[in-house]
Amino acid sequence: MNIDIKKFTFSKVFLLSTNVVIMQKVKQDFTQEDFMNFFRDDEKLNLLSADDRVEVFSQILIGSSDFTKELLDEILSDYDVSNLKIIEIENGKKLLDKRGNNRCF
Repeated sequence: MNIDIKKFTFSKVFLLSTNVVIMQKVKQDFTQEDFMNFFRDDEKLNLLSADDRVEVFSQILIGSSDFTKELLDEILSDYDVSNLKIIEIENGKKLLDKRGNNRCF
């Protein structure tokens, strides 16, 4: 699934009273700066469901070259995931450190 963030349709919500809400469809440019501002705003991110977050997380990287052992180790560390280890494999063989141990940290 490819998402073009240059054009984004969203709804503006106007609260007229405690019981009446008007929604107005608005089409406008949604720039890279808008996306990053949204991404960095905890209040806005908290509006996303768990499924929304998984969808964004699973789709945001461009390709396989974006996935590195270092990135995955950093993600596991950031989320305090201690029950998983990343082992780097090259040409079908596990990479070993200087002592002959698997290169997983």
